[in-house]
Amino acid sequence: MRHHTLFWGITLLFSTRSFGADAVHAATFTPPSVLGPGSVFQVIFSLVLVLALVMLAAWLMKRTRLPRQGQGPQLKLISSLAVGQRERVVVVEFQGSWIVLGVAPGRVNALQTLPCQEREGHAS
Repeated sequence: MRHHTLFWGITLLFSTRSFGADAVHAATFTPPSVLGPGSVFQVIFSLVLVLALVMLAAWLMKRTRLPRQGQGPQLKLISSLAVGQRERVVVVEFQGSWIVLGVAPGRVNALQTLPCQEREGHAS
């Protein structure tokens, strides 16, 4: 038991001395500056460059008018008529035929499918 007490006492003595030395060294040591004037300029320049690239990509996509997913000339609204407060009859053109739909809140029913016809005053 006495040997253990002596061992822990010596260990504690050396550990406090090393901690004390580290504390003195840490108090006098100053880490190098991470954000100098050059690095701040580099961060700002990088941010401006990334924002410019995002804006350029958006402008190019708008100019080329790429078809968006789910949109396109496949489905075209021909006519719509309200038959109630929230109910409508809608005629849409899809793949060369007209589809008459009954539309109500939370529900769409196909009422009739017709071959494409020429609209009054318009050619389809």
